[in-house]
Amino acid sequence: MEWNCTLTFEEDVFESGFSSPGNLFFFPCIKATKDLENYDKERHDEFKRYEMMKEHDRREHLKTLDDDERKREEEHYEEMRKKHADHPKVNHPVCLI
Repeated sequence: MEWNCTLTFEEDVFESGFSSPGNLFFFPCIKATKDLENYDKERHDEFKRYEMMKEHDRREHLKTLDDDERKREEEHYEEMRKKHADHPKVNHPVCLI
């Protein structure tokens, strides 16, 4: 990821309508924020595609099995989903509650 901000203190900010140097302290780097938002969206989309492909592969694998094996695989899958969903709560490192 590239972290270059197109705004400079002396030229771009004053030309864009900021009249005093005091406003520069509160002026965020908009490009960096947009880059981070795009990166988060890309990661989310990539994870979504990964989960969809994983489910597709699982279903394709089930199609190749006979009825008894398919039933065992489905039971194992549901058991693992429940186990994953019911894990104990992880405490925050600072909070002991």
